[in-house]
Amino acid sequence: MKRNPRKVELMPACALAAAGCLVSMGATMQANAQELRVGTDTSYIEVYGQLDKAFLYYDDGQQQKFYPLVDNDSSSSRFGVRAYQLRDNGVAIGANAEFEWEPYSTDYVNLLTAHDVDIADLSLRKAEIYLSHDAFGKLWVGRGSMASDNTSEVDLSGTTLAGYASVGDIAGAQLFRLTNGTLSGIEIYDAFSDLDGLGRKTRVRYDTPNFDGFSFGTSVDINGDWDAALNYEKELGDFSVAAAAAYSYNQNNSAGLTNGSLSVLHNPTGISVTLAAGDTPHESGMPEFVYGKLGYQAQWFQYGKTYFSIDAYSGHYFNTSGSESKSYGFAMVQDVDDWRTQYYLGVRQYQYDDPGASYENGLAVILGARVKF
Repeated sequence: MKRNPRKVELMPACALAAAGCLVSMGATMQANAQELRVGTDTSYIEVYGQLDKAFLYYDDGQQQKFYPLVDNDSSSSRFGVRAYQLRDNGVAIGANAEFEWEPYSTDYVNLLTAHDVDIADLSLRKAEIYLSHDAFGKLWVGRGSMASDNTSEVDLSGTTLAGYASVGDIAGAQLFRLTNGTLSGIEIYDAFSDLDGLGRKTRVRYDTPNFDGFSFGTSVDINGDWDAALNYEKELGDFSVAAAAAYSYNQNNSAGLTNGSLSVLHNPTGISVTLAAGDTPHESGMPEFVYGKLGYQAQWFQYGKTYFSIDAYSGHYFNTSGSESKSYGFAMVQDVDDWRTQYYLGVRQYQYDDPGASYENGLAVILGARVKF
């Protein structure tokens, strides 16, 4: 079948000043920024948050588009309030409420939604209370992370803002284009997943104390979904090691999910290796993925570390039976410590195939900055 003529949408003029705009965003933070906290180290109320804005360019193989000032779904713009009190008996009582603001996010924008912006798009991430004690562990109640949340995403590379196991985050709503020129209804998020446990839910969760680097957590939500996770984090000579493994069960799907990740950083050289994998039964087969990353970090500049990484992802049986998903990426992050800012660049190719059709490869480029307070 004859392919449609290739369409090109030129980047607006402001794209040429993208780097300058992002530098200005970070520079507005005061060099000696302090925590927004009232109280003492043992009893306080704290306001915190972050703003993460970026410029996204996406090429679906036949048409290109530039999206200015998107929210990067790898680490969304958010704000929250924490309360904490340590009692004389060693029991700590805490609470956390956190909201997310993504009016124009990479998990939403594509050729069909590019101009649909809702500035009031506010969602609840966390609303939880907890009790903790060094000898007995920590008990959580309310909306927050299940024990299996983030267990596919242990990563010491320093480049997670621009690329990590959840490879779809920087361009998740973009649509694959068929090789005949037709825009499909398949989003990147449909074809790529890191099967990262049960996410955030309204739940009861318990975490054990740390035993020589190991800790265990389990949780159950109001629908009966449950999980269990084993975590490890320790310094072993010249190496920093972090790992997680989890099993979770979803009542609606009557299916279990097994996933985990491992990251090792050699501190003298700054070289890191990160691996992740997971699988779960599904009507389309056995969705599964493997992910690998090689990273390097160095203190070249006085104002903060510089991080680089390359990675690769392979998935099967996402979206439809017999499908195959592959992605390759490059990421760079620059810390500016005094401004509490990180600048980042990510470049990622997406490849998707299924038995019923042929698709063009996609290419995403994201340039952004995250400012924390």
